[in-house]
Amino acid sequence: MLSLNTFLQSIIIDGAVSYRLEWTPEGQDEPIVLVYSGDTLPNDFMLEYGADADLLIHETAPSIELVMNGANATPAEAFAIVCNSHTPANSLGSIIQKTKPGMAVTTHSPMDPRSIETLIMGVHKGFNKSESNSSTDEKEGDAYKLNYQVGADLMVFNVSKPKGGNEATITKRMSALVDRPWPVREKVNISEEIMEKKEARHYKSADSVNPPTETLDGRIFSKVNKAPQCVAYNIEQKKNSDDK
Repeated sequence: MLSLNTFLQSIIIDGAVSYRLEWTPEGQDEPIVLVYSGDTLPNDFMLEYGADADLLIHETAPSIELVMNGANATPAEAFAIVCNSHTPANSLGSIIQKTKPGMAVTTHSPMDPRSIETLIMGVHKGFNKSESNSSTDEKEGDAYKLNYQVGADLMVFNVSKPKGGNEATITKRMSALVDRPWPVREKVNISEEIMEKKEARHYKSADSVNPPTETLDGRIFSKVNKAPQCVAYNIEQKKNSDDK
């Protein structure tokens, strides 16, 4: 069973929402929880709905200086982008400490080698500061350990829980892509009537001495089918048809 909750976020533009998804895979007792922030400023909604997620994917913004340099923005523009719509790295660290996800993943911030170290340090700084301010009761229990990952394009997270268990196992990997993929082709059932009309139009356009020019098919087929490879193919197809 899948449960989806949406909750409002704080951003300069109205309408931003975050998502909390809970589902229990077959054969498991405890649900898996994914929380996705979308663009947002730090706020209490995330502390409530993001608590104890197995996987928390939360946005954070690069520094004002990086936005100025990377986007050729003025200081005022960079300030508006970073400070009115996004979550600074140190604030994200505080959110992680308070919500205690199984794994926290940064999204939105570019994987820029010039800033990634600063980003990670900012998250750790906010986490440690929030931890030092936590209550005595929390400190006496099992200490929550920061499990944080800077997200990148094509990164995949596999989340699973053992039957009867509550703690999730999270595996991170990168997708493997083919450099030059062909499109996925699906076999579509087309009625015989439509196929007959299509074939009649195709061969008429291809074989006609004066192909019609009022349709796109006519212009394309009259030229493409005169190409040597197409002529050879048509001859081969005709030969195979005659042999049958």
